[in-house]
Amino acid sequence: MAFHLPKQFLWILPFALLACLAWMDQPAYSQKNFRAGELKIGDHLLAVRLAETPEQHRTGLSGASPLQENEGMLFIYDEPGQIMFHMKDVAFPLSIAFADKNGKILAIQNMSLDNTSRIYLSPVGTQFAVEVNQGWFAAKGIENGEEIGIQSLLASMSGGGSPAPLKAPETTAVSLPS
Repeated sequence: MAFHLPKQFLWILPFALLACLAWMDQPAYSQKNFRAGELKIGDHLLAVRLAETPEQHRTGLSGASPLQENEGMLFIYDEPGQIMFHMKDVAFPLSIAFADKNGKILAIQNMSLDNTSRIYLSPVGTQFAVEVNQGWFAAKGIENGEEIGIQSLLASMSGGGSPAPLKAPETTAVSLPS
């Protein structure tokens, strides 16, 4: 069966095609879909987007713009387990810290762009994961065994609500009298 489009509707085709292409080009990541919070790791503050649902876990930072220096994404899971991560559609290299139910870092891995089909597997007992720009943990001296302030973040977020704007923690300059 053939479909015949009357000539008066042919002018619509280029616009319909452009609309379809624009829709297909939309990135999977959208900041408005994630709540934001501030996470303390050691002596360092990190502005994080929270990936709390299975859909957010799948999306993660796919399609996102590169992170600022003190920005990241915190993946929160209901139960401890072994979790798989990948770099599909991520345009910048990442480091990931896997933490247990108490926020203790179990392992830190660097995730590269050279093989986007590679699977990064967390240790058994992982309930939280933090993705940051590659090298952030090393530059801050953060290692396995360090505590992530998960419980204080979750307590501050217990009110729920809509996503907060993501704002990287600022350093405060103090002027001393001369």
